[in-house]
Amino acid sequence: EDINLLSDSSAINQTTVQFSLFDYISSEKNPYSSMIFPYIVINDSLSALQADGSCVINKNEISFLNSDETTGVLIAKNEAQNYTSSVRNSDGTKTVYKIKRVSSEIDPQIKNENLTLNFNIKISLSENYNSEKKRLIREDLYKKIQSGISKTVTENACDVFSINKYIRLEFPEFYSKINNWTDILKSAEVIINLELN
Repeated sequence: EDINLLSDSSAINQTTVQFSLFDYISSEKNPYSSMIFPYIVINDSLSALQADGSCVINKNEISFLNSDETTGVLIAKNEAQNYTSSVRNSDGTKTVYKIKRVSSEIDPQIKNENLTLNFNIKISLSENYNSEKKRLIREDLYKKIQSGISKTVTENACDVFSINKYIRLEFPEFYSKINNWTDILKSAEVIINLELN
């Protein structure tokens, strides 16, 4: 079926997914890297294609991430500018929030022959919120980031963050001792530092 017939420019939440040949080629050079692709479904009610999470290809395995896990990974990869979501307030109403800017840095460290991944993430919201709403938004974002990193790194050993490359360059002695990269990722300690502005 022609993809143009399935697309509808008036569809709600329509998103353009970009993937370059460079991304593919660079991941093919490193046998430990993983690739993340949007999981596209046909939304019959909108007559449109819609991203519904993502799938991660790690060697010969495919892992699926739901929408929240995908959002968490994209935030941690610094790729979630202009993301919009909502949280439920204690009185039952909803607060819609929008991420204006994300600054994310991954700082892998080796401690006692174990890998520690420090994710330092700063998020600027598009407007100011009172302390209670900000707390709810932070909890929502933290949960998404934590579940996305957990699903990709420690559960499925998918290196969507190019950690292997960093370790190889910054800790060559440790890297030379690695027998099983999957075990290293699955046993990594993950620390998430999330700051909202």
